Amino acid sequence: MGLSITASLLGARVGTGVGTEVTALAAGVLIILLFGAMNNPRFDDVPAWSMMTMGLLALGSAADTNLGWVGAHVATWVIGSLAAVAVLLVQCLRFLRGEVPATFPGVLPLVTPMVAATNAAQLGHPAPGTVCFVASLATALPAFVRVYCAEGRRPATEVAATAWIPLGVVGQSSTAVLLLTDSAAVGVACAAVMLSLGVPAGAWAIVNHWGALCHLRHRPSPNPSWWAATFPVGTCALGTHTLTGVTGLGWADGVSTALLVLLCLHVIVATVGTGRVAVVQWRQSRKMSRCSSASGVPGTAA
Repeated sequence: MGLSITASLLGARVGTGVGTEVTALAAGVLIILLFGAMNNPRFDDVPAWSMMTMGLLALGSAADTNLGWVGAHVATWVIGSLAAVAVLLVQCLRFLRGEVPATFPGVLPLVTPMVAATNAAQLGHPAPGTVCFVASLATALPAFVRVYCAEGRRPATEVAATAWIPLGVVGQSSTAVLLLTDSAAVGVACAAVMLSLGVPAGAWAIVNHWGALCHLRHRPSPNPSWWAATFPVGTCALGTHTLTGVTGLGWADGVSTALLVLLCLHVIVATVGTGRVAVVQWRQSRKMSRCSSASGVPGTAA
């Protein structure tokens, strides 16, 4: 998700050349994740499937923005929209059963249709886009309020980056409503309201995420949750960029640029963390292999 929306923003603001390179990287990562999911499917992990769905939708949009591949955009939108509705319905059912803890990742499946709504609007299909927009907004906002009001609303240090997740619906809904309403006054007003909600949510995320990263004694170890700080920031950068194109507001363009810089910083931090984890796992694997060989385990080079 994070790489794909970074590709779209870089393509729109910097140039399609660099955007295309990041799109290719995002496609490679998505293929690896899909193969991993096929080899070890965990159908009960709805948030994980919602992230895969959002990644697919964002990749289609990036391919269209940077390469002009409208066909790929349409295909990913159709598949992604069906999957988005599926994860939304499943997670809503789990919420009704009281099976979803009050955590930010638990709300991710409810945000997924908003990404489908934006893609629908980009492709000129307002009807399904509006349905997805309303369904996501009506379910995600109350769910996020529930998390903020919960006793353990502050994420644990190891998953502090998940505090950024609520900004996903903030930024994505602002982009979607501007496109779905064809930049009408009501769309601009709704986008402004949603983006204003991102100010306190963003401040909360910074305090939790960067407060944890900068802590000298209890700094979180690298883990996949670090990527949670990428896509939401990207949606807000896209939302303010879209608002700039509609209104011509200079301050919105400045905010979008600052958010793009923050997004790139988060991507770098998450990439370095992922690389560190990969190196550690590779070293542990080699160490275990050498120990097995030295002990003369059958099937090894003893």
